[in-house]
Amino acid sequence: MGGTIGRRFVKGCGFNGEAHVQRGDGKLAWKVEFAARWRALDIRFEAYGKDILDSVRINDWVASEILGFPHPMHVKYELFLDKIGKKISKSSGNVITPQMWLKYGTPESLLLLLYKRITGTRQVGIDDIPSLMDEYDLYEDLYFGKQRESNLAKLTKIKGVYEYINQLRPREKLLMHVPYRLLAQQASLFPPDENRSSKIFSRLLKYGIAKEKTPEILQRIELATHWADDQQASVRETTDTELNEIQILAIRQILERIRSLIGKEDEPETPNRLQSEVFEIARGVGLDPRELFKLLYRILIGGDRGPKIGNYLVDLGLERAYQIISKYSAK
Repeated sequence: MGGTIGRRFVKGCGFNGEAHVQRGDGKLAWKVEFAARWRALDIRFEAYGKDILDSVRINDWVASEILGFPHPMHVKYELFLDKIGKKISKSSGNVITPQMWLKYGTPESLLLLLYKRITGTRQVGIDDIPSLMDEYDLYEDLYFGKQRESNLAKLTKIKGVYEYINQLRPREKLLMHVPYRLLAQQASLFPPDENRSSKIFSRLLKYGIAKEKTPEILQRIELATHWADDQQASVRETTDTELNEIQILAIRQILERIRSLIGKEDEPETPNRLQSEVFEIARGVGLDPRELFKLLYRILIGGDRGPKIGNYLVDLGLERAYQIISKYSAK
């Protein structure tokens, strides 16, 4: 016995005869195989891809009407696409494996990608990892009440997703979070050597973001460093935030102050001067200073909070900071 796969004939095992279905010697036809498995294994939930929708409908009927077993609850999922909207496949060479993902992100970030939304086609790429890493931190902050969410339904969903990501065994207390994008940006400032992680951690101490070395922080530094090294061409130092006219005016004034201080990074008063001028510019254009600081953090590190902005601009390099922020100075 044998069969044709594509244009190639594949020889079978040579058996010719009958197999007893109750001995597990054969495979049921697809129109009843799902239903039999559900009944035999007492399956109560099974997700399926939309490409086998008809098969699921038939097996639901077989389970309920023939086998007398209530068919499982279903959720239909759809394919992941790459960033240009192409189907992910080995032949296209655009497959993202869990091993690739875990070089740059935690298992929790991968599970968040899978659990946060099941229905609908989604585009995914390695450059999504920083956002998902920081989004997981947000879920954890909301779960432990560090941040507030007024929409009870949304909060309930977030807490449920967080618990399932952690296999219904969430940690007992909230850990200190370090923005992933900040770490990737810091990694890009230092050449690869054995002291690179220590240098990055020293910056975290300076910014008051970390107090002690923990396994979680060291792991995140390692992951973000890998991402910065391998994805440098894809590093997004910008955000999709749209600015209004007042915000654009404030950004232009900040750029003027930064440009006037380029070359003076080593002067002790430069960080404090930059910090003060952000306050002055905000008040001058009628913005809440907190809003302007938040805007700068979103532009620079993709988050709502971060280190003291004056110190960070100097450490980042005023020339580089100017280039990043200037992308938001046009209407």
